[in-house]
Amino acid sequence: MEACLQKASADDIVLQQFYVFTEASILGSPFVPVVDGDFVPELPADMLIKGNLPKKDILMGLNRDEGTYFLLYGAPGFNITSESLISRDQYMQGVTISMPDASDVSRATAIFQYTDWADENNSMKNRDFLAGVVGGKYFFCPVLEFAQKYSYHGGKLYFYFFEHRSTINPWPEWMGVMHGYEIEFVFGMPLIPSLGSQEEELAMSKRMIKHWTNFAKTGNPGIEGVEWPLHTAEEQEYLTLSVNASEKKTKLKAHECRLWTKLLPNVQDVSDDLQACQ
Repeated sequence: MEACLQKASADDIVLQQFYVFTEASILGSPFVPVVDGDFVPELPADMLIKGNLPKKDILMGLNRDEGTYFLLYGAPGFNITSESLISRDQYMQGVTISMPDASDVSRATAIFQYTDWADENNSMKNRDFLAGVVGGKYFFCPVLEFAQKYSYHGGKLYFYFFEHRSTINPWPEWMGVMHGYEIEFVFGMPLIPSLGSQEEELAMSKRMIKHWTNFAKTGNPGIEGVEWPLHTAEEQEYLTLSVNASEKKTKLKAHECRLWTKLLPNVQDVSDDLQACQ
């Protein structure tokens, strides 16, 4: 296999890489880093639990609608030219490809959480709930779990929750505050006059630039008039970022992430044990 890969062109490898998946997946990487004992001495998740990660100052966070962007790339019923109002069947299919390695019981547990049982055929709610599944599984809860464990072992970490949808965002309105869309504010994109951003967005971008540059210079992203709390494992403090005044809050998505980091792994373990006994 090694000799074959060495002879293959980079273009061929790139074009063929996604065929290694045996099941459909809404968000996956066919080739990921491996533990080589040198550059990656052990699984990063194990290093995090043991507190063996290097202690660095970290500024990190999440956007309000992390999951929506990825629905356009494979979830049934989603496209960029419509409201993507999906049926109940399409929602169920979407959960399956969002949780390709999960047991039926694990998926049913997630569906129980992400359903309005008084209005389960509401196409708008099904769309938004599927975005919640993708956002919770792949972004919110892994990121928050990292922050909590890193802080627990003495790491210095500041956390933000970005809540503003740019007025010049070209994506459909239903997609909300998408993954990665805080970056344009950090790098001053609203300050370009020809783009037509609102005055309040200019002020917000300038404020965020100050936060980030202060962090780079001092290790603390706080600015005059805005104290940014250190994220601790106990209180899980974070700062909201929007055109309105920032607010200090605690325990972002605590209920939802209890599902993804505690309950669902236990449900999956029981399912695996039962499967092994058959």
